[in-house]
Amino acid sequence: VFKNLGFNIKLSNHVYDKYGYLSGKDIDRANDLMNMFIDPSVDMILCSRGGYGSMRILPYLDFNIIKNNPKIFGGFSDITVLLNYITSKCGFTTFHCPMLSSNFKNIYTFKNFLELLMNDFTSYEISNPNFVPLLSQTNDIVEGNLVGGNLSLICNTLGTPYEINTMDNILFLEEISEPPYKIDRMLTQLILSGKIKSCSGLILGQFTNCNIDNCEKDFSLDE
Repeated sequence: VFKNLGFNIKLSNHVYDKYGYLSGKDIDRANDLMNMFIDPSVDMILCSRGGYGSMRILPYLDFNIIKNNPKIFGGFSDITVLLNYITSKCGFTTFHCPMLSSNFKNIYTFKNFLELLMNDFTSYEISNPNFVPLLSQTNDIVEGNLVGGNLSLICNTLGTPYEINTMDNILFLEEISEPPYKIDRMLTQLILSGKIKSCSGLILGQFTNCNIDNCEKDFSLDE
């Protein structure tokens, strides 16, 4: 699809590696990411998929080099920790966006992605898609920088140098394939750590496959 739109595609050196349950050794994956930031022929770094393992490469990244070579960097899910820390540490915007292995079959997602990518917007209004219900607890206007992403990754980095900064920011959360009790536990952790209280607003995105079927005594995700 991207080639048909006129984009040139460059794969990282270890993109097809396999190392146990990881997609390559930590140092190799970190070097691949660093090389993409340094490479002057690369304008955008789009992650292929999430899963597990992005946290492990954090100690191997030179964030001064990344800061001096800003470019479009996008992904979601397991990429959450990289997006938030690069934005916080390096001072440029990263993008919580579709990845190569997911979401581009959705017309709404693909259309908005291309509009943002191909045009020089100073502002952009994102309207809620008709197929996703929107519920709001307030009619107030909430302002702040947008931070967040995958709930598990955000909780996993609490107490580390890479934990998320929610102070006066709008926090958005998403998750996949976690039962309600784990969602409850992670949200409680964010509350106890002060991350919810310090943010200016909270957005709950899609929580996919996070209900337990046929369990009458369990709380549902909505509850």
